[in-house]
Amino acid sequence: MRITTKVLTLDSILYDETIENATFENFNYQPDSNEKAARGQAGRLAERYLNGEVFNSLFSGEPGSGKSHLAMAILKVLNSKCKEPVSCLFISFEEVLSLIRDSFNNSESKYTELNMVDLMGSVDYLVLDDVGSESGRLKKADNSQTYATDFTIKILKRTLERRQNKSTIVTTNLSRREMEILYDKRITSRIYRNITGNVIKFENIKDKRISG
Repeated sequence: MRITTKVLTLDSILYDETIENATFENFNYQPDSNEKAARGQAGRLAERYLNGEVFNSLFSGEPGSGKSHLAMAILKVLNSKCKEPVSCLFISFEEVLSLIRDSFNNSESKYTELNMVDLMGSVDYLVLDDVGSESGRLKKADNSQTYATDFTIKILKRTLERRQNKSTIVTTNLSRREMEILYDKRITSRIYRNITGNVIKFENIKDKRISG
């Protein structure tokens, strides 16, 4: 693994490349709005991380509401302001699963299951972005239930097990109940470990990816 602060820029895996430039300063919000409140909550989480607290955070809500932006903004603060250099990593969960699958038929790929679980498990601060999107809509068209594949569950489980004494930020469009259905209660309980007070709900916020 790369040493400390270079990890964020060199090893992160982004689905939306615009997130690379996300900061608290360029997060647009309206006065007296839910998005302003979410920005304030995220800023307070960043301060607690800077003070050395170890805990998981969960950003939940509709797509395009700014969850990924503020998660990256927290990593930028930690990368630049921690007293000692730290390693921060932003991972689009759907993208990393795709890269790991592709490595099965590519012996030259660096994105092997072993390498990626080791990387995600070892960094000081990890954002797992858009957890749940890899399985599409929670319910299929015929109304039958959708479940995560064994492969997805294995990657998520191994990563979270490696991070039991580290700080992880998870962004998702799913509720806790939906997450328990998609994965299982053991994985969900790891995500929600010490989560009280560390949940930001992105509700009633206009989709920031739609202009106008």
